[in-house]
Amino acid sequence: MSTQLSPQDYYHFLRTQGCNFFAGVPDSLLKDFCACVKDRSSPENFRITANEGAAVGMAIGQYLVQSAGNDSDDKKKIPVVYLQNSGLGNTLNPLVSMADPLVYGIPMLLIIGWRGELGRNKEESGEQLRDEPQHRKQGRVTLSWLQASDIPYEILPCEKEAAEQATMRLIRLAKDEQRPVALVVRKDTFAGYTAAAPPSETTAKKILIPDLKREEAIGLILEKLPRGPVVSTTGMISRELFEQREKRKETHDKDFLVIGAMGHSAAIAQGLAMTLQKKNAHSPVYCFDGDGSVLMHMGSLAVGGLNDSPLHNFKHIVLNNGAHDSVGGQPTVALKLDMVAMAKSCGYRWAASCNNFTQLERLLPRLSRTEGPALLEVRVRKGARRNLGRPTLNPRQIKAQHQKYLAGLQGFFPQKSSADSEDNPEHPETLAGEESIREKRLLVDMSATILHHGHIRLLKKAREAGNKRGAIVVVGLTGDEAVLRTKGYLPELNFDERKEILLACHYVDKVEETPWTITEEILDRLGVDYLFHGEDNSNSVSKDRLITVPRTQGVSSSDLRQRSVGVVQSHINRRKIMLTPGPGSVSLENAFAVQPLFGRGDTDFEAIEERVSSRLQRLTGLPCMARLQGSASLALEIAARSFVFGRVLIVNTGYYCERLIGYCQTLEQLGRVSRIDIIEVDAFLEQEPEQLAVADSYDWLVSVYSETSSALLNDVPKLARLKQQIGAKLFLDATASIGLEEQHHLADLIAFSSCKGLAAMTGAAFICYQDDLEEQPESSFYLNVRTHLEKKMTGPYHQMAALDRLLPMQDEIRARVHRSKKAFMAKFITRVVLPAERQPLIGTRIQGLLEPSGESALYDVALPIAGTEPEIVFYQPRSIEPGYSVVCHFGELHLSSDQLSGIPRFLQLSS
Repeated sequence: MSTQLSPQDYYHFLRTQGCNFFAGVPDSLLKDFCACVKDRSSPENFRITANEGAAVGMAIGQYLVQSAGNDSDDKKKIPVVYLQNSGLGNTLNPLVSMADPLVYGIPMLLIIGWRGELGRNKEESGEQLRDEPQHRKQGRVTLSWLQASDIPYEILPCEKEAAEQATMRLIRLAKDEQRPVALVVRKDTFAGYTAAAPPSETTAKKILIPDLKREEAIGLILEKLPRGPVVSTTGMISRELFEQREKRKETHDKDFLVIGAMGHSAAIAQGLAMTLQKKNAHSPVYCFDGDGSVLMHMGSLAVGGLNDSPLHNFKHIVLNNGAHDSVGGQPTVALKLDMVAMAKSCGYRWAASCNNFTQLERLLPRLSRTEGPALLEVRVRKGARRNLGRPTLNPRQIKAQHQKYLAGLQGFFPQKSSADSEDNPEHPETLAGEESIREKRLLVDMSATILHHGHIRLLKKAREAGNKRGAIVVVGLTGDEAVLRTKGYLPELNFDERKEILLACHYVDKVEETPWTITEEILDRLGVDYLFHGEDNSNSVSKDRLITVPRTQGVSSSDLRQRSVGVVQSHINRRKIMLTPGPGSVSLENAFAVQPLFGRGDTDFEAIEERVSSRLQRLTGLPCMARLQGSASLALEIAARSFVFGRVLIVNTGYYCERLIGYCQTLEQLGRVSRIDIIEVDAFLEQEPEQLAVADSYDWLVSVYSETSSALLNDVPKLARLKQQIGAKLFLDATASIGLEEQHHLADLIAFSSCKGLAAMTGAAFICYQDDLEEQPESSFYLNVRTHLEKKMTGPYHQMAALDRLLPMQDEIRARVHRSKKAFMAKFITRVVLPAERQPLIGTRIQGLLEPSGESALYDVALPIAGTEPEIVFYQPRSIEPGYSVVCHFGELHLSSDQLSGIPRFLQLSS
């Protein structure tokens, strides 16, 4: 990913927000963050708990003490509980029956790793990223689980400022409403982190470090113990068991891999052992357990060992490396436990421990001969080999094979069914020995909301694959309602229209309506043998029924939809060439900004506003900002009315500075301004500040950064020196400079609008200022900056949405303006009035009057428009000397570089 959160920065930010206690169960998506927290937290402020529910309980207890005697919610610290979404079930009881605001109301921040996450973009909102089978369902229901539990949540952004804003919102909500809140963390949100080396003298150092690798131990166990069903816990143990079977060329039917449900492998094995024992099936039942799994639900040991009906066939093997190996290697407390004493106290008839190959080899016969329940702790090293694979059977196949094996242990075999096929235990074509009498089917699933060449290429490949397998091609076409639920809109063509088009394609034999996600059950219902899909497949089907091919790059229905809007927008833009300082072409970013938005309670707009505010503060270098509906003129007047007072010195640049003079004169009439002195910009530019004939002291220095009426660029660094000399604050009109010029941070107060250099629609204005400015008393509701800071009026919603798209493009926009100015200067350099250092990027003043050149043949080169010539709109300054022209180079955002460079060819000086 291009942007990732620094674990260190985010941890320190959480500390500034009062989060200083962390408890939870490690997760692979959070491993770098957790490692950072562990390194930087004292032991009493960081806990790896046995299970996620225990972490919530610990957080409740910590909060009760931490907040006792503190009446201010703002000063109360709230605990953090970290977990993988697979552990949400463990948290349900304490969260809903204790921490919920309807019960005790305990604020806490849950940080949840989102395995099996859904897509990042709106267009992908219903599509799931590829992940292991145990995470698919959990990933799909994570957000709805939080909603059903009434736990407010946000997905943690990867960008630092957005992440901090989201976190602050949730922490404020947790404190205000006394409730748990949650941050959901996608894959790769956090950057990598190198954990600190452990101290030389630690408890772990004093513990004998085993020399036995876990995979070696599993191989020896399989070799020495009598055969019997094996229930293996989630994570590395099941993966290593699977590979050991492969290495030994053994089948996998004896093994039931607990690929999810951490902590429950012992209970599953006990249920299996109890039932087989009841059916007089004489076979040992092995549980290959891990230390983290044992700790998570340790009560299973007592239930399995102290039951009135002892499980004589239950053999519990705990592979203890003192770590959560598959999620980052975070430590458990298991190496500090006396596992043997614990097992015996729980009723196990025999228990032993070993930490090397020789000891294990000696103890395995004892485990085999001993009546259960029996436990063998095998202490092993942390880690696994880098090339460790994953099971190649899907869960349904594992289940079917294992059930067949268990049936044999019970002394009977059920009648052979379709689930017993050798090639595909779930979905055979025929029963053994029978001829197939039905046609094979190959399903291509698509929504085809806008049919394009990528679909046709996929169907062509499907036909070729079907021909090789003797199968017809069936298109599984997503229904209209399913598209609406998943994508958020109805398709341009309804289902019947899309079906008609697809049936006209000679690659297609049939079309069936299907939901968005294809499952094994749907394939069975439709009688389908194979699912044919692009390599981005996220459907939950077994590998032996799935055929994938590369996608056609660079095209999708979503791309075409946006491209269509762009074609229409470009056609509109090419009607005119705008040589004005205001809005030029209406960009796609502006067009897409017209969407349903509202200021209060609209989380989409709140996020937009936060991003825009943050970018504008970085662009201006000023920390405080008020936004409003209206023009720059209105923002300038509000700024003057809210901050300017006392003695004022104005550097007059021309027409646009005269409105600032007018505002100050109004303040003088109101008694807020006691003196106004004016110097002309030419005198200011020709002299050093100390040479100017001005008073020694002023409260405010006022001027315009870029004066478009005369295409003059003011000397802002010199203004800053003059400000220091006279002890004043600097107020600048930044309307024509923002986004194009730099050094706005030298001012104390600026105002500007959303158009011109920011390239957005007209209608939004901004006031930015230093945080040490004091607001002046202002009786007007509308002209008081406080009204707009507190958002007491309708905001510029669509303009802010446009800026959200355009502000990240500021470097590109500035480069386009520069390119347009450069092309103009190359043609009219002899007519340019001002030196380069006094020319603003937005415009150029020349001697002479401009008019269209009339060279219509050039339109095909510069602006390829069939059969029409664009209207050229010249800038008409409100005040300019006769015989001069001002051309603005704001650039037409829809044009290519060559087309921008070609604009001056349409221009000539009038005779």
